[in-house]
Amino acid sequence: MNRFRDFRAVIVDKVQSLLSERLSKNEAEQIQSLADAYYQGESPRYLNQFNTEDCYGALLCLWQFLQLKLPGQINIRAYNPEPETHHWHSTHSIIEIIVDDMPFLTSSVLMELDRQKIKVYKLNHPTIGIQRDSSGQLQTVAGNDALPQEAVIRIEIDQQPDPADLQRIVANIHSVVADVQQVVFDWEAMHERLDEAIHWCENHPVPITKTERKEALAFLQWLKQGSFLFIGSRYYEIIQTPKNLKLRIRSQSGLGTFREELRQAPVEQDISPYLADRLQSPELLVITKSTSRSTVHRPAHLDYIGIKHFDESGVVIGEWRFFGLFSSTAYNAPLDEIPLIRKKVAMLFKNSDAPANSHRDNALRHVINDYPRDELLQASYEQLETVICGILDCYELRQLKLFLRPDSYDRFVTVLVYVPRDQFHTELRLEMQKILLTELAGNSIDFNVQLSENPMAQLHFTVHCQHASQLKIEVDQLEAMINEAMMSWSDHLQIAMKEAFGEATANRLAQCYLHAFPAAYREEASPRQAVMDIQRLETIKDSSQISTSLYRPVTDFSQWHFRVLGKGPLLALSDVLPILEKMGVRVHSARPYTVHSCTIEDGWVIDFSIEPNSHEKILVATPKPDEAGNTGQAQNTNLEDTGLREQ
Repeated sequence: MNRFRDFRAVIVDKVQSLLSERLSKNEAEQIQSLADAYYQGESPRYLNQFNTEDCYGALLCLWQFLQLKLPGQINIRAYNPEPETHHWHSTHSIIEIIVDDMPFLTSSVLMELDRQKIKVYKLNHPTIGIQRDSSGQLQTVAGNDALPQEAVIRIEIDQQPDPADLQRIVANIHSVVADVQQVVFDWEAMHERLDEAIHWCENHPVPITKTERKEALAFLQWLKQGSFLFIGSRYYEIIQTPKNLKLRIRSQSGLGTFREELRQAPVEQDISPYLADRLQSPELLVITKSTSRSTVHRPAHLDYIGIKHFDESGVVIGEWRFFGLFSSTAYNAPLDEIPLIRKKVAMLFKNSDAPANSHRDNALRHVINDYPRDELLQASYEQLETVICGILDCYELRQLKLFLRPDSYDRFVTVLVYVPRDQFHTELRLEMQKILLTELAGNSIDFNVQLSENPMAQLHFTVHCQHASQLKIEVDQLEAMINEAMMSWSDHLQIAMKEAFGEATANRLAQCYLHAFPAAYREEASPRQAVMDIQRLETIKDSSQISTSLYRPVTDFSQWHFRVLGKGPLLALSDVLPILEKMGVRVHSARPYTVHSCTIEDGWVIDFSIEPNSHEKILVATPKPDEAGNTGQAQNTNLEDTGLREQ
């Protein structure tokens, strides 16, 4: 027996008992049918949170809200349950949506709430069979497919005490559901529009080869086979004027969310000389990203598929445009089954110098399979070949590498960044976004991170900006900035050790000290300070010796610090402080650190912030040279032998 199903039955039975006690027989039977259908979709993890009285009150509220809905009508409300008004209570605000069942509803509503940064605590979205009369009045509720299906969505969100906020949420969700409704309503019309464009391409001359036309038409047919979620469509006329080209929306050509009554846009607009050249180029298809974000299903910039309309002389006179999102089917399909992409992939393998099944050939296969599908579609073969060869070199050297591709239609710049996997973290990704937005003058940025068994993490950024193809981008400088952001304290320590000791010695010491310093030490000390501490620790033979140093920090030159280093058990502060006070200094603070090196004994560092008891200067008594020949401010000695004097 399924214990969740059994527990759900117990809850429904308790609610039905209350309904039988408190309502008429006919009304109780109808609401009991609603309870059966509604709780059938309730998530099991919420079952133990049910309160029978609250379930009863919430069900009554939902029943009242279901009473009237005309065909095609979108009913949405948001409220804060109050016992006196609604007969139940919740610490959250409630959103209820009643609409004819259709695809993409729940994902689109949740996407809108996420856009508004509203947290969702509970969600239930059953599809319920409901019979209504001609005026929209509810007649029958059933949990089967025999009756017209309505989506009943109930969401618990962060409490919104201000009624104006609840109204704003309702208005925004209503707009999103209306978009979903229009997409579903125009779905067949958009497919017919695509068929119209395909038929024209098949029966009229276009300025490309037969092989290219065949592949382009195969791609358009592939879109119709569940590979593309059609969200909107328009036909644009290209108008040649004495001065420039103009783009004009054909009247009543909008479909889906691009219908004229849903989306306001300039009927006519000028085209820049750069875009005019691109538009008149001898290519049949335009594949890029729209400047508009989707309000349906996924919060991404819309994919834009354009089909050019040529006259008999090969001049572009119009364009069929389709806006939507590539489906999960498209992103998961084998590359050799995707028109346009399969041709580029075949050429990459054909032109590769790597022998079949060699290390480089296998690496090439991995790189191509992991490469962003959007880029495989949008980039030219020449661009892909250059970038993929660079990625192969990057994989072999295990070094950060950055690749840029400005959009051919001036809308965005795609940035591929490859980072050693063990050096990637969320903070680094956020820092990369800041750098890219600033340096590329972007107004927004999208990202995708791919982590796999490969040694390199792949980050795919799309920086939306103006005049993308005209940006003067110093790739080396941008890569250097990201590389600096990627480098950790330990990376800087390794560089500092190589500068101080030479590569061979630094590599040996790195095995002991690279990860020896605790987080608190790394917060306070620079890598160069750590190098000096390593030097001193390396000269200490055993726990009977210490090394001392008196210095002023570069960041606060007015303050004196006294540093003591040793090996073995950490020196007790209670033993040190009296000695320092005897030397005539006042101790403001002491920071002890344990250094877990690979030596037999751990090292330790204590940094004291001090000042003299008077306004005189502090000097270090010049020590005598020890057996190792050490002189100056740092020395190996017993603490009692360290001399500080005032002057």
